[in-house]
Amino acid sequence: MDSTSFGELGWRKTLIEGFEHLGLDGHALLMDAGISSSSPEELTGGALSDGVGMAFELAIVRSGDPALGLKMARHPLKPLSVLSHVVLSASTAEQSLRVAVRYVPTFWPMVTMHAQTLPDRTLVILGMVPGKRPVPPACFDFFITMLISGYRIVTGQRAKLLKLHYPGQKPANPQPWLDAF
Repeated sequence: MDSTSFGELGWRKTLIEGFEHLGLDGHALLMDAGISSSSPEELTGGALSDGVGMAFELAIVRSGDPALGLKMARHPLKPLSVLSHVVLSASTAEQSLRVAVRYVPTFWPMVTMHAQTLPDRTLVILGMVPGKRPVPPACFDFFITMLISGYRIVTGQRAKLLKLHYPGQKPANPQPWLDAF
């Protein structure tokens, strides 16, 4: 039997499929970024953040598309595997979000997620476990797009973002980001 952890299958497969959806070789990108298929469990959260960030940087260079993180998300609940049923069966969007906050680190060990419910909105803080390198904005684009897409699937509604703190420089052409967020 394969010794790959349950959570590792989700994030690795999702990244590979996302890159391949854009016409890139997902396996090669992860390998070139130092994330080999034989030893991902040896990487800590910070080293994994660095590797995933490097994969996004390489993908941007190879594709020439700085907005590729906005286009990669295939199905945001897929990497959660059987846990997606728990997210979808929750009676409210708030309960679904609580499940996601609790279990996202199991399936995305380089991601941090916190949520605070306020009377008229929910504050979601999505981040990456710090590594030695800055996280490229395309990596955040990918995770934010996954979160927003997941909300739409769970609630049937488009999320209304009131404020988005975006790392890095403002893009030269912000229209793809305005359309996505």
